[in-house]
Amino acid sequence: MGWLERVTMCEIAFYTRNKGANPRTAHQRGDPIEVLENGADWGTEVDKRAHLAKYGNLDNWRGNYVIVQITDLTVAKAKTYLVPHDRDATAVDPEFTAPDIADRRVRVLRKRWGVFISELPNNFKNKLNTDGFAVVTVAQVRNYFRNKIDGTLISG
Repeated sequence: MGWLERVTMCEIAFYTRNKGANPRTAHQRGDPIEVLENGADWGTEVDKRAHLAKYGNLDNWRGNYVIVQITDLTVAKAKTYLVPHDRDATAVDPEFTAPDIADRRVRVLRKRWGVFISELPNNFKNKLNTDGFAVVTVAQVRNYFRNKIDGTLISG
């Protein structure tokens, strides 16, 4: 594998379920969770293939993540899509009544960018459900991976 190929290929783990009671701060379905270089070891909790290889079955597989390799998206560019939904990465929790506003800040896990899983073509959803992994290009996912605030589509 050449240097350019290794640098330009990335894998992104996406969350597949809504997590937590507070959708404003918790990971949501379709949120990109982490970006690694192509071929990275995601571990058995994230990578369905690794879990199956290690344990020989999917009995304890939680199925919270899918991994998508985007062949024409660099790791550096892909990491720009990991920004939190709120500008600061923290938000003020209005239900928590601490006297100082700094004490009411909560960590925002929800991401500004996400894949709208329900809009994906059925054959692609089926592949992710079956394999937990897919290889695509930016053009193939452009209309489904977008900014949740202003609708901007990803670019390579």
